Amino acid sequence: MFEHFNRDDKATMVFAIAEARELGHREVGNDHLILGMLGNARTPLFAVLTGLGLTLADAREASRAHHGEHDADAAEAAEQSAAERYEEDREALRSIGIDLDKVREAVRDRFGDDLADGWADRMRRGRGRGRGRGRGHGHGGPHGRRGGCEPDFGPGAGFRPGGADFGPGAGFGPGYDRGPRGFGPQGFGPGGFGPGGEGFDGPFAGGRGRRGPRGRGMRPRFAAESRQALEAAVRVARERGDNRLRVEYLLLGIIEAGDAASIAVIESATTADDLKAAVLASLPEAPAGV
Repeated sequence: MFEHFNRDDKATMVFAIAEARELGHREVGNDHLILGMLGNARTPLFAVLTGLGLTLADAREASRAHHGEHDADAAEAAEQSAAERYEEDREALRSIGIDLDKVREAVRDRFGDDLADGWADRMRRGRGRGRGRGRGHGHGGPHGRRGGCEPDFGPGAGFRPGGADFGPGAGFGPGYDRGPRGFGPQGFGPGGFGPGGEGFDGPFAGGRGRRGPRGRGMRPRFAAESRQALEAAVRVARERGDNRLRVEYLLLGIIEAGDAASIAVIESATTADDLKAAVLASLPEAPAGV
């Protein structure tokens, strides 16, 4: 059984979310996680980072410069992908008698949200075998049931309010906002580990609960690269026989992920190899036999 982040490590995550929001970035990336680490002087990791010359001001500027150079192209590609995905889903829903345009208009009139915003962020799920298709798979349904709602829609897939994948990267209707419980990237955010633990939204857009779809623009969401880093952090903890997730493991996961934004931040003062060596040297000795 893994333990949650301790209080100081949770604060690091909160700082990372704040940095992403302050910089005007839509997602919490690995670069923002490093900024959060540099913003929390209470952790031992802070001394490791500053000992290598990393500072919050320089790292923040490196993040800002990287996103300023690359986000425009990424936004254009995402917009094109969202438009194509929306057309695919509209045709799929039309085949079962649902007019997605009318649903979109009704939601916009009632809640002020545009379902098409970021439509491509919704996870793709294949048909047939695989996670998310059988009984007992997918997000928990209302009242904490596992597998209590269909995870997708379109030909061959059930559609109902509360399904895990109606709309842009978020559930639509009641029953969505509780993710799988437990430890690991799948449990990060609502119902899982992270700043505040269960019930804390984490780096996700704010939601309306049972009143309608999730709102946009309130909180940045976790980027795919950050989830990859969290998966790697869990793996490091297990390999070391540690039942606690530490921000040091998360930083090692970030280095392993090696995304361009985090590398830009790291290389504002040092190298990924030197940082990895320093982090490993700072960790307590692994239990014997691990």
